[in-house]
Amino acid sequence: MIANLFYSPRQLIVGDAQLVGVLDIPGTHSDRPPIRLYFPATVDETINTKKKLKQARYFVDNRAAYVLQGFAHIGFARHTTKFHRFVLRPLLWLLSFIFPPRWLKIPDTVLVRNIDDTKAVKYATPKSLDKQYQNLVVFSHGLTGTGEENTVLCTSLAKRGYVVCSIHHRDGSSSRVPLSDGSCLFYQHFPTGEDYDPKHRLEQVNVRAQEFLYSTAFMMGLEDDHGLTDHAQSILNQIRPHLRSDHVVGAGFR
Repeated sequence: MIANLFYSPRQLIVGDAQLVGVLDIPGTHSDRPPIRLYFPATVDETINTKKKLKQARYFVDNRAAYVLQGFAHIGFARHTTKFHRFVLRPLLWLLSFIFPPRWLKIPDTVLVRNIDDTKAVKYATPKSLDKQYQNLVVFSHGLTGTGEENTVLCTSLAKRGYVVCSIHHRDGSSSRVPLSDGSCLFYQHFPTGEDYDPKHRLEQVNVRAQEFLYSTAFMMGLEDDHGLTDHAQSILNQIRPHLRSDHVVGAGFR
């Protein structure tokens, strides 16, 4: 049933890379937004940890319930209301356990979760893509979106040899974004009641621009790596020497 719901007559992920590594990097309190990193990868077949490696899922940590709550906040009742807290939230958590994307794995990917995984998962550039492997794609999601909704596109870009840094913006335009202190930021409704208040949208664009520039500098190793886990640091150390500041591509929706 689940397979039929997401059936595609064509292969979803295409490209010459053996695999796509997926690394989730939490945001920090002040500067770095949450990032989902996609990179062309290979797996060492001789490493025993390969048996423990898992494919990445469409939602970070299976957060289908969080995404549903975010859209419920936008379309039905705000997250501060009793209806949302005592009716919608329990119902959405229940639905998330049977919601197909929670269980679907991203084809041709391997999730890097800990330092043991980095013994088997390595950054690897497809030989057929040597001329473009230095390209970094910094991806910005659309209004009410998340950093996870364009997973297939980002994975396909990485399968072609690009390194993709997908940002989960904290400008108030996302349906729901997790913060470093364990709380979350829901979509911010404007005081005017308008969806496209020019003043507030411009403020959001400025926040996005700052997060875009910071994420780019972070990927280049020009920002402090505070808060990084050992396995994230290990993967970034492999990738960064191959990136160039004049080969950065901005992509996404707005």
